[in-house]
Amino acid sequence: MALNVRALARKISDGKAGRWASHLLWSRDPMGATFRSREPAEIWRAPGARSPSKGSDTLRVMTWNVKFGGGRIDFFFDGHGDRVRMNEAEVLGNLEQLAAMIRRVDPDVVMLQEVDRGSDRVAGVDQLAYLARASGLGFAAYGSQWRARFIPSDGVGRVDSGNAILSRYPLVLAERVALPLIQDQSGVVQYFYLKRCLLRARLAIPGRRGFWALCTHLSAFGGGEVKRAQLDAVLRECARIRSGGEGLVLGADLNALPPGSARWAGFPDVASEDTDFDAGDFRGQEDLLVPAYEALHPVVGLEEYARDNAPFQTHSSSGRHFYNRKIDYLFSDSPWLEGGTLQGRGEGEVETMSLSDHAPIVGVRGST
Repeated sequence: MALNVRALARKISDGKAGRWASHLLWSRDPMGATFRSREPAEIWRAPGARSPSKGSDTLRVMTWNVKFGGGRIDFFFDGHGDRVRMNEAEVLGNLEQLAAMIRRVDPDVVMLQEVDRGSDRVAGVDQLAYLARASGLGFAAYGSQWRARFIPSDGVGRVDSGNAILSRYPLVLAERVALPLIQDQSGVVQYFYLKRCLLRARLAIPGRRGFWALCTHLSAFGGGEVKRAQLDAVLRECARIRSGGEGLVLGADLNALPPGSARWAGFPDVASEDTDFDAGDFRGQEDLLVPAYEALHPVVGLEEYARDNAPFQTHSSSGRHFYNRKIDYLFSDSPWLEGGTLQGRGEGEVETMSLSDHAPIVGVRGST
């Protein structure tokens, strides 16, 4: 996403000038790009949204990386095209298709990654507000992962993109928890780059004990060590919630493959020739997600996945290649009653390939 930002920063990051530029950016924050380690997340309510008078014996949960309403347009950061921005008609058309899919699934809670709010690349559309209204899930929380008044590269301009939680039930508390940064980046690059976070929100569900929805999107680049550090931070937050006797669901784009994957590199849709931005090489990360599977219950178990990866793949960076790797996940503190990956290949299913570069995952959780 920030290929040319990195190239620009390399020119000015060396020596005294680079250290001065980094100090000035971080201390003065002229682009509004920094966050505290913990801070309240925005809670948003659609006009007319009403809280259900009673809860349910089950909770239907969905997670989906919606690619900021970009559908299958080839953008420059995917390495497949040169587009940077969309026009309003493109954005609204794609958002309506996303909202229609959410309505069809009819979840109680959905965790979304790559939701843009007023970014230049989405023609200034507030995608959180649009999706909350159009999906019928009128209660929402948002935590930004990439925010700047101006990105001086490739015409990106103003950007605000992050994680969102939409809910049928009111959200009474929401928090943005910062995750570790990529340590081998210069201070200038880090300032303009994505700052990954965990968004967590407490749901007010009638008749149910304390319950949290968590949403995160780990680094695509920077290697396995930064992902390990970020995942460790996420799992610590999950442990804190569980230690208090409360329940949780976690929806995530972890940018990592499950143990038992048949392929770890050489995906046909990876187009970047810069190894720093090769998001398709997972070698050396074969055990990265083991702690998540040990601590939480996945919708898709490892034995089932290992028997046949294909039905559970969730991502390809090009619309010319069907989903060929699983990097999206849905976890819970308790076992799932049912669930699956919505690729759209089964009888009567809706094709999801054209809606985003990720497939959604859905699960049904019991009330305990």
